[in-house]
Amino acid sequence: MSMRQIVLLVKNARTSASFFESAIGLKIMHETTDQIQMNSATIASTVPIILKESTNVSQLTTGYTPILCFDVNSMDNTLTKALEMGAVLDGPIKYPIQGKFASIKSPDGFMIGLFEPAG
Repeated sequence: MSMRQIVLLVKNARTSASFFESAIGLKIMHETTDQIQMNSATIASTVPIILKESTNVSQLTTGYTPILCFDVNSMDNTLTKALEMGAVLDGPIKYPIQGKFASIKSPDGFMIGLFEPAG
């Protein structure tokens, strides 16, 4: 298992990126219309922070953000163990062409994204 990314749901990705760029020293690595990927300006191998815009008020409340995202070797094994330990599946498992994706809420209420690459 490896940390894939950290997702922060924000009202305005550009405003948030300015803060992380100026105050923290992160660098914009990639930008789309609704999200900005940032990383350390000096350490290329660090886990990226994704600033993803959301207009959903509930998603902007504590408990939905941050989202810690991990690549896993086996979705089935990881989900089984997480659910046995008190995690809760947050929506259905999704099967995009790239692999499997599931969202869970940890026993402490943190959102966690699990991704098993295809193949």
